[in-house]
Amino acid sequence: MGCVLHESQTAYHHVNVSIVKGPRLTLIVHGHTTIRVPWLHTFRFAIEESISKMPGPMLDVSPSPPNVVYWDDFQDLFAESHRQGEHVAIVGPNGSGKTMMGLELCKIIGARRQRVNGRPSPVCVLQYKPRDDTLRMVLPEESWPVIKKWPPKYGEEHCIVWPRGGPPSTAASRQRAVFAPLLDKIYVEGGQTVYIPEAAYFERAQPAGLSLSGTMEQFWSTARSNKLTVISDTQRPRKVTLLMWTEPAWVIIYQLDHRDDVKHVADLVGTDFGTTIWTYLPRLGTHECLVIRRQRHPKVREVYVTRVTGVTGNNSNGRGR
Repeated sequence: MGCVLHESQTAYHHVNVSIVKGPRLTLIVHGHTTIRVPWLHTFRFAIEESISKMPGPMLDVSPSPPNVVYWDDFQDLFAESHRQGEHVAIVGPNGSGKTMMGLELCKIIGARRQRVNGRPSPVCVLQYKPRDDTLRMVLPEESWPVIKKWPPKYGEEHCIVWPRGGPPSTAASRQRAVFAPLLDKIYVEGGQTVYIPEAAYFERAQPAGLSLSGTMEQFWSTARSNKLTVISDTQRPRKVTLLMWTEPAWVIIYQLDHRDDVKHVADLVGTDFGTTIWTYLPRLGTHECLVIRRQRHPKVREVYVTRVTGVTGNNSNGRGR
């Protein structure tokens, strides 16, 4: 579609564009170049005038809806599609179900009993909170023992590392003394899966956090080449490294409380998904999430809606969305 855009009093641009509405107007120029401009008063009249003159079928302003997948089916899909070394990022507010999702994905990966470089591929879950009922509900102690040292003993391929925190004034330093060398060893060994809860706490400077921002960036950017899978969640998407949104092959998004958080994630996940996030995220029900799967080679662009069975309010038959 050709239209004249009034960018200023003196500059005009005549371009062929397709239009996608959002918090910012997205123009796809000549089918391959994307220009983002503010939704300004001067733009709107020029564009709406052009739209009114064009036949409806030529305008495609809504993204295709995501596939709604029952949890049982999503478990099978993830088990078959996920490859060792592919990262998973999860974002959502408190109580949304992101911890449950991360732990369930650990179970799925652990159940594959896969071997990397001829040896079992362990799954290691880190925990820093004084208490976590969800963790013990999802990962029973019989099959997921709590260990104090790395690596796990024979027969303890899947484990939980849960150091004592102590009082707030010293908790971070105590936990950092355990987690920092452990993550170094996991990174060097490779071929494993590590679940890191609340990435913002691991990145934030002491004493409010563990001061491991450099380690987190290294994991997101280069661990894939070492067959190391990172699963991590956060409720503070603007307080973590940008790599958490640009590098993972899987991004799972629950309804977010703040518009700025939605904008941040939508902009970084990529232009292929930004409009989908803005359109369908507000429509999610309780504990539902958007699951974005993306690969470069071969190119994969898939979006699902699902909900983990076991979160309060889910169907008891295991068929919750």
